[in-house]
Amino acid sequence: MIQSNQSKGVGRCTISTFGLGKDHYASMLKEISDVAEEKYYFIEYEDSIASAFADCIGGLLSISAQGIELTIESSNGITITKKC
Repeated sequence: MIQSNQSKGVGRCTISTFGLGKDHYASMLKEISDVAEEKYYFIEYEDSIASAFADCIGGLLSISAQGIELTIESSNGITITKKC
């Protein structure tokens, strides 16, 4: 569903996934995070939870803008030139 919507230009979303302990569906979580262009975190032990979430949040906070396209058009006979 994510891949389908993103390919249609509906919108881009990122999803990070977290697998806790050895008893989780790792391949599904990895596939979700890959399609949504984010990370899959395997957390084997309880003491690793904070660092995994800190890494995830740190990555989100470091991106302020991505994939932006700017179009500038003039009106009323105004010419836009490039000045170096």
